Amino acid sequence: MKTFRTLRIAAVGYMKAGPVRPPYHVIPDAYAEGARENGRRWRAISDELPAGAVAS
Repeated sequence: MKTFRTLRIAAVGYMKAGPVRPPYHVIPDAYAEGARENGRRWRAISDELPAGAVAS
């Protein structure tokens, strides 16, 4: 099982996060899907920005 952060990182595609140690390895399915959706949305936003873009 993965945590919110590892699922989000995987959904964005930054890297493959390693295993999680107990007791943080169990999260509800709804939280897991929320993390994946968060990662997908972050990826969509970052794909829209040109490389090196910085908000002022």
